[in-house]
Amino acid sequence: MHSWHYNGAPPLAPDLNTGPPFWHNPPLMRNTFRVWGNSLETFVLEVIFGNRHDFKANVLRPLLLALFRLFRIGVHIRRRLFNRSF
Repeated sequence: MHSWHYNGAPPLAPDLNTGPPFWHNPPLMRNTFRVWGNSLETFVLEVIFGNRHDFKANVLRPLLLALFRLFRIGVHIRRRLFNRSF
């Protein structure tokens, strides 16, 4: 067992009688979010570069395009406001 588990409980068998649940353990949460973030980043980059062609990629591609267009509109509005000295 690792020292970062809450009360020495293994991550999938928390001690329900004492303390908060095992997912409230900051080091475990940090590691979980890091792994999740890395896998999400890899998936999005594979979609952007055209390496993925499954259902999830086909759903995400138009969503990313819409977010890009919204961002581009926001940048355009910001540039216009700066040019007018607001």
